[in-house]
Amino acid sequence: MFVRDRQVGTTERVSVASDGTQGDDSSAGPALSVEGRFVAFHSVTTNLVAGDTNGTYDVFVHDRPVPTTTTSTTQPATTTTLSTVPTTTVTTAPNTTVTTASTTTVFLPSTTTTTLRCELAQLPEDSLAGVECVIGAVRATLNEAPPACGCKHCSLEPALDRMAGRVMRADGATSPKKCERNLRRAGRAAKALRARVASLTLRKCLAPDDRVATLDSEIVDLASRTRALLKSRFCASK
Repeated sequence: MFVRDRQVGTTERVSVASDGTQGDDSSAGPALSVEGRFVAFHSVTTNLVAGDTNGTYDVFVHDRPVPTTTTSTTQPATTTTLSTVPTTTVTTAPNTTVTTASTTTVFLPSTTTTTLRCELAQLPEDSLAGVECVIGAVRATLNEAPPACGCKHCSLEPALDRMAGRVMRADGATSPKKCERNLRRAGRAAKALRARVASLTLRKCLAPDDRVATLDSEIVDLASRTRALLKSRFCASK
């Protein structure tokens, strides 16, 4: 992941550890602070910070002038605001607090809490940003209080994580074929997630009914946007 300074004509890699080591896996969903100092992003990379052994994606913040990279899973938080572009992703990591379907509050390092928003209506159906946005909406719905699932084994979050991971791998793919393969798998994962929701609904595990309807609608949108992204020229540019 890079930041381009158009005024001075420089390009800087920001998906790096504090010592400058390049990340060992894909990163996506950048959000740049107003003054351009901080870059927040999510990644499945394991070598950006010490002790990243949770086996899933995390939210990272890179402080460009220092430079340092920290993760949301290692620091407490207070409140501030980062201004984001319309295509900001809303993916969360462990210990993330989600507030509403359209607003995701994530714990960021350096005692910072950042609110990232995206508007699905403003995002093309065949865009990566649209897919990432609806993933965030699904995750927010799953995390609204009270808990969406009243049964012992729901497995909705892990299923969504697998789907989101496939999208991230497609974004970081080094060839069109790898990109397309991961998007197809993401589409199948979205269908499997909807089938899981239907099964849990029949077992009366999910409540209330309006949230179940919202969740089903969001997952349908997720599957549709993933198909549209696959049919677009997104992978052809890899």
